[in-house]
Amino acid sequence: MSKKLSTALILTTLLLSLTACQGQPDTSEKQTSSSRPLSMKTEDDSSASSSAASSWTDEDDQSLYNMYIDVYNYSVGRLGDSIDEYFENVAMEEEFQLLDDYHCYSIPNSQIENLDKTYSLSESKPEKDPLDDSFIAMYPSLKTIMTTLNNIYNYADLQSYVDDDYAKAKEYHATLWAAMNEYIDAATTFMTELNTAVQEQQEQDLQMMKDEGFVVFYTINVMFLQAQAIDAEFYNQEISDENLTELDLTTIEPMYDEFVTSVEAILSYAEDSDQLQAEGIPYNSGYWSTFLSSLKNTKVSLTGILQRVKEQNPVDSFDLNSSFALPGDDTIASFERGLSDMISDYNHFIQY
Repeated sequence: MSKKLSTALILTTLLLSLTACQGQPDTSEKQTSSSRPLSMKTEDDSSASSSAASSWTDEDDQSLYNMYIDVYNYSVGRLGDSIDEYFENVAMEEEFQLLDDYHCYSIPNSQIENLDKTYSLSESKPEKDPLDDSFIAMYPSLKTIMTTLNNIYNYADLQSYVDDDYAKAKEYHATLWAAMNEYIDAATTFMTELNTAVQEQQEQDLQMMKDEGFVVFYTINVMFLQAQAIDAEFYNQEISDENLTELDLTTIEPMYDEFVTSVEAILSYAEDSDQLQAEGIPYNSGYWSTFLSSLKNTKVSLTGILQRVKEQNPVDSFDLNSSFALPGDDTIASFERGLSDMISDYNHFIQY
C-alpha cells in the first residue's frame, strides 16, 4: 500500500484537468463552454436524480459524469490529505502502531452524502458502461474509508483513547486497513476509466471550439493540457524541488516551447476585446485579470525552472522548507500553484 495515496492515484489522471460538460458554447451573454477544469460542474448536478429511474436522459449522463469528477476531486484532495495525515501518525502496517499524536482530518458529512447520491444515480442508470461499473465497485470501500476516518477523528477529538487504552483505535485501524486494501485497486480502475472518458470529452470539446471559432477558449484549454503534461513529466521523472537539478530537459524543452506559444497567443487575444466579447469572456472582470496574472506567473516559473536546471542551481533550503510558494518563483511548487490559480480563476470567470 502506498503511503502517499493521493499521489499514487493521481498518476493515472494527471491530464484530468478539463472536464465537465455544460452544453455548447454560446455567444450571447455568457460563455458556457463544455470543456473546463476539474472543479467545474453543471449548474445543478442533483436535478437528474429524480428522473433517472424513469427515463434516462443526456442531462442525466452529464450530471453523473460531473459527479464522478467531484468524487475524483475529493479523493485526491481532502480525503487523500486525511489518509496521509493518519498514516503520518500511525504506522502503515496491518497491526496498529502509534508513531505520533493520534489524529486525522475529518470528512464533512456533505461529502459522504454526495458520494451516496452519486452511487444512487449510477445504480439507476439503465445501461452502464465500464466507468459506471468501476465506480459502483469502488463505492463500498470508499464509503467505509470516509466514515471510518470520521470515527477516528471524533474518537481522537474526545481523547477517548485515554479511556480505553487505544482499544477502539485498533478496531478502527483494522477496518480502515481492510478497506484501503480494497480501495487501492478499485480506485485505480475508476480513475483509469474516468481518465479515458475525460480524454474523449476533451477531444470532442476542443474540436467543437475550433470548428465554431472559439479560438480563445480553445487556446486556453490547450494551454491547460500542455501545463498538465509538463507537470506529469516532472512526476514521471520523479523530480521535485528537492532534486530539481536532475531534471532531464530533453522532453521538457519541446513541451515548454509549445506551452510558451499558447501563453503568448492567449496574451495576444487578451488585447482583442471584440473576440473576447464574441466568446462571452468577461474581460473587465477581476477573475479574467487574475487569470492573466497567474498565466504570466506560471510561464515565468517554468522559464526559471529550466534556467535553474541549466545552471545546476539547486533550490535552497529556505524555499524547500517554506509552506507557501510565491507566484513566479523558479520552483515546481510555484509552477503548480500558478496552474492551480489559473484553473480557479477560469472556473470563476466562465460563470459570469
